[in-house]
Amino acid sequence: MPQKQDSIKITDSSFEYEDDIFAPLKYISWKTRLIVLLVLLGGIYHHFTRTPEPDEPRQAIFVTLLVLTIGALLKSLFPVPQIEGQRPAGLGDFQFPTATEGRPVPLIFGRVLQKGPNVIWYGDLSQEAITTKQKGLFGSSKSVVTGFTYNLGVQFAIGRGPGCKLKRVFIGEEEVFSGDVSTETFFDIDKPELFGGNSLGSGGIQATCDFYPGGASQTVSPYLDDPDRQRITTAGTQTAPAYNGTCYIVARQFTSAAPLSTNTGAYLGNSTSIKPWSFEVERFPAIFAGQSAGDNVINSTDCNPVNVIYELLTNTEWGFGFPSTDIDLTAFKAAEDVMITESNGFSMLLDREIATKQFLDEIGRQIDGLVFCQAQHG
Repeated sequence: MPQKQDSIKITDSSFEYEDDIFAPLKYISWKTRLIVLLVLLGGIYHHFTRTPEPDEPRQAIFVTLLVLTIGALLKSLFPVPQIEGQRPAGLGDFQFPTATEGRPVPLIFGRVLQKGPNVIWYGDLSQEAITTKQKGLFGSSKSVVTGFTYNLGVQFAIGRGPGCKLKRVFIGEEEVFSGDVSTETFFDIDKPELFGGNSLGSGGIQATCDFYPGGASQTVSPYLDDPDRQRITTAGTQTAPAYNGTCYIVARQFTSAAPLSTNTGAYLGNSTSIKPWSFEVERFPAIFAGQSAGDNVINSTDCNPVNVIYELLTNTEWGFGFPSTDIDLTAFKAAEDVMITESNGFSMLLDREIATKQFLDEIGRQIDGLVFCQAQHG
């Protein structure tokens, strides 16, 4: 897709010259250039108005070089920035690191860094021109459009819930948020100079972000619930999807308040190439009967593998779907205690398709264990 050029800087010393031979002139102040120009013009006037000696040849080469020098000085005093007609980018011009249709929603075990969250929606685009003053010879100036800032709403799919918790947010390599978000709420990112600002770089970020932890009955985003965004107007109940069971984050207008349908997009800088967003999140499978609080966590950041196996066996969406009454909880509790004693836990972001049996076997290899079915129990 076409990519808009980042904002072009225009100051007294940042013009680009077409001819390299004259490039050093940009390091000389305009006042010095003006004085040199006047001296040279005076020299030319004297050359053509004086009475030549009878046998003096015309100094054509000298005059030619003098004219070229004057032309270069005039060009440096009245520079023309190398700026093509600046036009705002459209929605189709934006490039996101990950926006893939049909991509599986990841499973999160323990604390992980989700480096490639899928962008499942973006829109609500608005633009604002970036202008600067171009100085003339005697202090005159005119306003020049050098680029545009962009506001855009973005929705990131993080992983399957329930129970996801947000710890940190990174944009590019920069940490822009740190906290402990586990319920439906919002948080702010206020970094307008993150990418160098509009004068020196690609702008920054200003956004209020709404977090949805992936509950089975989480509410619909008021911001997305709009006919111009995601509201389905042909359905019996006209509403946007709630994405029940999926943890996601929506970046929108910087308001430091709960979302509204009247909000606009988040400020994302002045480039159509969006830097990658990464989210540090954690999710621990629920405890089963007989466990104590915290038995599903190893060393504060990893999952107890036995809890992962229990979830894999009983989950009806992506697991085997066995009823909990089929599980030998006494044996599972004994194995769970061994994992805690050995500090044997793991964290994993499962973002590829894999057979349930294969995943179960991988966990068994880590813990040097085996899940089997007793014939007398069915």
